[in-house]
Amino acid sequence: MRQTEYDQRRSALEQQLHDDLELIRASYQAKVRALDGLLEKDEDEKMEVAGEAPSDDRTPEPAEPPEATRPEISRMAVKGGLKQRVRDVLPQLPEVFDRYELMEALGFEPHRTTLLRALDQLVADGRITLEYLSHGRLPTRYQKVAGPD
Repeated sequence: MRQTEYDQRRSALEQQLHDDLELIRASYQAKVRALDGLLEKDEDEKMEVAGEAPSDDRTPEPAEPPEATRPEISRMAVKGGLKQRVRDVLPQLPEVFDRYELMEALGFEPHRTTLLRALDQLVADGRITLEYLSHGRLPTRYQKVAGPD
């Protein structure tokens, strides 16, 4: 292995480590905010039971800037029919798309495993193909297959 190849691989590993740590920190912060919210809700409920009005003297947390790559979509459980819903919105999607673009077209965020299962089934049916398999923070990209619907 040449020194330049080693340096490139080492740099790629360090970048991947940095990206992974960033995701872990973001996950941790989201969990802490959720836990803090539960505590505040519990305290407010206790005060209401005691007949006191909850105080709003808490300092609101600054809102995080929305991620440009992921649309804000309400999370919703889908009981059956997701594959058909995905088929219905396929014409609205670009020729090559990822699951975030699909969720935006659907208008809601189904459970991750349910969505991936529906996409896998559409690949197996020959409706779409894998254009790019996910790597790091880059999502899997799918390509529509031309043909009769």
